[in-house]
Amino acid sequence: IADTWNEAVRKYDPNTGKVSTILGGLDIDEARDGLPHVATFAGLNDVTFDESTGSLYIADKMNNKIRKFAPNDRVSTIAGREKGHSDGMGLYSLFNLPGGITMGPEGCIYVTDSCNHCVRKIEFRDDDDDE
Repeated sequence: IADTWNEAVRKYDPNTGKVSTILGGLDIDEARDGLPHVATFAGLNDVTFDESTGSLYIADKMNNKIRKFAPNDRVSTIAGREKGHSDGMGLYSLFNLPGGITMGPEGCIYVTDSCNHCVRKIEFRDDDDDE
């Protein structure tokens, strides 16, 4: 669950009804990569889950970045670095307020790039260790 105003990613357990914070929740408006308890976001907007890898992908809207959280790993930035519009590999791509994010059937990610008025596609190569 993307908890935009609290800059956190939450997990809901339908068996117990419990909601817990798994990422973020710190009152810092920047994109800090790292371990789950130190990772920060600014206006995170949406999340999608890759069932094949167990990774969570996050549209970090105000930081103009796409972030990844791998199970038992760190939060890392996989695409975007500043506001703009540019296709390219990983950090060479630019977004302007990425909004919705979803996994495609072929293992890629689709992102609505709100202020660029388009849908962007992130593809992963088979030889990518960390996308």
